[in-house]
Amino acid sequence: MKKVIIFFAISFVVIFFYTLSTQTSADTEPFTIDLRQGSNDLSVQRLQQYLNQHNFPVAQSGIGSVGFETTYFGPLTKQALIAFQNSHADEILSPIGLTFGTGNFFRLTRQYVNKTLEQLVATTTPEQPILPVKHLRSGRMVSSPSKFQIGGTVSNLDGSLVLQNNGTDDLTITQNGSFSFSTLINKGFSYLVNIFTEPNGQDCSVSNGSGTITSSAVTNVGINCLTYPTLSGFSNVSINVLSTPSVTYNLIAPTSDSDGDFVFASSNDSILSISGSVGTWNVLGGTVTVTATQSANDTYTASSTSATYTATVPNMCEVIVPCNGGECAQVASTPGNFATSYTCSNCPSGQSGDNCEMTITNCDGACLNGGVCSPSVSGGECACAACFTGVLCQDLDIACA
Repeated sequence: MKKVIIFFAISFVVIFFYTLSTQTSADTEPFTIDLRQGSNDLSVQRLQQYLNQHNFPVAQSGIGSVGFETTYFGPLTKQALIAFQNSHADEILSPIGLTFGTGNFFRLTRQYVNKTLEQLVATTTPEQPILPVKHLRSGRMVSSPSKFQIGGTVSNLDGSLVLQNNGTDDLTITQNGSFSFSTLINKGFSYLVNIFTEPNGQDCSVSNGSGTITSSAVTNVGINCLTYPTLSGFSNVSINVLSTPSVTYNLIAPTSDSDGDFVFASSNDSILSISGSVGTWNVLGGTVTVTATQSANDTYTASSTSATYTATVPNMCEVIVPCNGGECAQVASTPGNFATSYTCSNCPSGQSGDNCEMTITNCDGACLNGGVCSPSVSGGECACAACFTGVLCQDLDIACA
């Protein structure tokens, strides 16, 4: 019985090293035939192994992935080969005038692959295996795992969140805690985690979301979600300048279920400027949009709401009829000066002044000795020439006699 055990043990060792030596030899022997989509040959399996080992994976998992290479040349093999050809375009594509891979394993591609295999053999000693360390899987010699999981932790989630890695591999998350994507990523390949769909009423961000796989799983991707606060009570404001004792206005912040500070901003500082929570009307007669933005904190994200602020000046042309028969036009007023809220024009004949208040009815044509009748509020006055005085310039100045 002991002899039988020893016999089988020796046989297993011989078969094991024979398999290893033939596998290593097969992995480095040159390719000799053309391959294309639809080919079915052992060379296809060797090509898939080569692509997987050189960071051009045929598949991330399942058929075609590391340890599960097949003899059939399908669409996945073609896509991986195209990526390989594009990466080595100067040696494979440019010599025949191509700029994009064909996915066919023909002469130039085959020559380049064989050249890399020759270099691998030349730089590998008998004590250094050509392939990664092997292990048994279902009685078959396969490469050690070189794929790793991407994951992390979700915090403050309230709803449903969809994440993606490298623009695919959708992952729906409905609760806080750890997460991981189902698709493993090859060593040396990059990963990029992004938020594809945010939960309603929340703003989520990613930390540590990108990098390159080294030799272990990624577990430090952080997803933190903040809730939008409920803002209300920030109402439109309309001010009538006749009933407003001051050109300043104290802004009242919206009500909120968050305790973040508010910052106010005006859409037009030339009309209404804001300092802190106090607004100053620079022109009495205009409309602006005031935005109140509440800052973020550990639970809530920043959020804004807006209201319309309007200052109105009554039509002074109708209130006081200021133009004494002239034409009156309403204009915007500067703070505290309602007299500038209108202009007078086209005064009646014989009248002038800002309000058409000046007349010459009392002296027009009556001034003597070269005097000139000038308009005044009282009805006109004679402006006398030198050496003459009097209401109508009728008297000679003694000093000139």
